Amino acid sequence: MKAMEVEGGMAHSPGLAAVGVRLLKVLPDDLDAKSWSRPIITEKPSTTVEEIERLALLDSFEYERRREAEAKRLGVRVSVLDDEVRKRRKDEKKETAGFLEEPEPWHAPVDGRGLLDEIAATLRHYVVLPDNAGNAIALWVVMAHAIDCFAILPILAVESPEKRCGKTTLLSLVQHLVPKALTAANMTPAAVFRAVDAFKPTLVIDEADTFLTADKPELVGILNSGHTRASAFVVRIVGDNHDVKQFSTWSAKVIALIGELPTTLQDRAIVCRMRRRQRGETVERRRGDRVEPLRVLCRKAARWVADHSEAVRACDPDVPAKLDDRAADNWRPLLAIADVVGGEWPAEARTAALTLSGARADDEETGGVRLLADCRDVLSQTDWLTPTVLVQKLTDLPEAPWSEWRHGKPITPKGVAKLLKPFGIKSEQRRESGDKARRYYADSFADAWARYLIEENAPSSSDTRAPCGTSGTSLKNQGNAGFASGAGAQVSPGYGPLKPNKIGPVPHVPVRAGEAMKGNETDHE
Repeated sequence: MKAMEVEGGMAHSPGLAAVGVRLLKVLPDDLDAKSWSRPIITEKPSTTVEEIERLALLDSFEYERRREAEAKRLGVRVSVLDDEVRKRRKDEKKETAGFLEEPEPWHAPVDGRGLLDEIAATLRHYVVLPDNAGNAIALWVVMAHAIDCFAILPILAVESPEKRCGKTTLLSLVQHLVPKALTAANMTPAAVFRAVDAFKPTLVIDEADTFLTADKPELVGILNSGHTRASAFVVRIVGDNHDVKQFSTWSAKVIALIGELPTTLQDRAIVCRMRRRQRGETVERRRGDRVEPLRVLCRKAARWVADHSEAVRACDPDVPAKLDDRAADNWRPLLAIADVVGGEWPAEARTAALTLSGARADDEETGGVRLLADCRDVLSQTDWLTPTVLVQKLTDLPEAPWSEWRHGKPITPKGVAKLLKPFGIKSEQRRESGDKARRYYADSFADAWARYLIEENAPSSSDTRAPCGTSGTSLKNQGNAGFASGAGAQVSPGYGPLKPNKIGPVPHVPVRAGEAMKGNETDHE
């Protein structure tokens, strides 16, 4: 009997079959194989189902290395093999998702007022929180159980200026209060949308300052998309057939970090600004293994939502007028829960909204809005400025960021133009100037100033009364060196005719030639 050919000294057949081949190789050639009652070694032929199960047990790297060869051996297309392996892995996927199971609702009806009171008191027992933040977080926790009732899901942002302010402790409490918490200290864009689409978890993200930054636009964009149900999707190409698949990003999210979230995320968030506790502020040190009381509250929240979801869904709460449009959207789900709960919670929820989000217009201005405000200041005494002189005036403003705008260096005329471009503002050449120099004209800013700069209690343009204790000259304008006043002011290189000082933060905006003058004509030269 001829020995079986072996490539490179190793049998192709795996396992015991390989041993059998080696034995055949050393047997004498004149051995009559027919005299054997059965083969020395045989390998039980595997079924296709067994082959698929074997491949499903491989890790992703090993399967990727073998998939084409295995598909060819089984006589199927690679995409068909991928689909079958994916189906076989479902059981493993279910085991992996065991820690993301829905909480079992409490066995008896739950009083909503008592539930919110208990959640807020528990948070304050372990963490020093800003004023009214405990109530806001308690409402947000219940909202996380009721995401199917809303069209908007605000992010809960837990920010602090430094370490040891209680962020991680707060997250360790919240993760046991919300349903299906998926906790992570780092996440890639793909991990976010695949996890949300597969498990519908509550994302509990810590240490976000280490990876969630403005220079990671893909991750920021994916998290932004989960704010509004109608647009909470990303689209990717998957599989060898390049199939288009839509992944959901609709989930509640709490994010903790040192510093601040990127501005677009912060605009979609209810922000809790943590502080390091003082010596006189005492809280109980929490033990991480004592989670059962928190799980009880989680189950009670699930039961309350199950019993009141229709009322919450139908509620259209009144939103405080002082909230901007985005803040109003963010708070509407929490206010709806508070209104359905009743008692003191509707009033307390609105107090929390005004405390945490009522001053967003000033606190969260972007670089472009800040530039509009500062341009209004430096253009308040003239019709125009050249780009170079405008930059000089901006960098001279005290407490403005322009002198160290980019890596410690001053902003440039090109940088100013880039920030102003989205507002439709650019330097111009006008015939009436008599030369070809480009200038920024004050009247080009008028529309943007009116739309983006919010003035509270600002005097009207016809109000020329001086503030108490001052003369007819504005205190702000007294410090503007280089600006003359009066009708006979000289025209200096780089900026246009100077105007008399005015009272109030809203500057004079000249009209273009041919436009009708409105209001007090003495304001125009």
